[in-house]
Amino acid sequence: MEVTRIHEGLWRWAVAGAGGAPRAATYLEHGDHMVLVDPVLPTDDVDRARFHRAIVRDLARLGGAVSILCTHPADADEVAEVVHLTGGRVVGPEEPPPPGMQRLPLDARHEAAWWSARHRALMPGRALRVSPDGVIVPGPGVDAATLLAVAPRVVIPAEGPMVTLPAA
Repeated sequence: MEVTRIHEGLWRWAVAGAGGAPRAATYLEHGDHMVLVDPVLPTDDVDRARFHRAIVRDLARLGGAVSILCTHPADADEVAEVVHLTGGRVVGPEEPPPPGMQRLPLDARHEAAWWSARHRALMPGRALRVSPDGVIVPGPGVDAATLLAVAPRVVIPAEGPMVTLPAA
């Protein structure tokens, strides 16, 4: 498991995925509210125990609610384990987003991107990916300009690397 602190209250963690591309998730704090976007679980027992300890520690520190957001149909077993661990609630596509988060609908595939203005973080799921040389590449039928219009400081896709953008 690779864990990256982006800044206070914003973290990315990634685990090995099929084909070698990392599957990534985002952890955000909005006041006492914990938000997990596209949560993935480490397969290694040591990393899984480390992940559990970190989440439990942060739950005790924050003391608020937990929202679990998915940008695409998620692995039900992983999401169920995260719900069990956190006592959190999965926010469905028709429900209002948690405080500080904005849903950016993508298309008829019922996928969404998530935006945190507080952290200037865009979580586009699989709608955008970042090439090895740091170029943002849209998925089929995705208008990258519309997603990037929110002026993110960081883009954290559900697969592959993330990218930090220059300040506007």
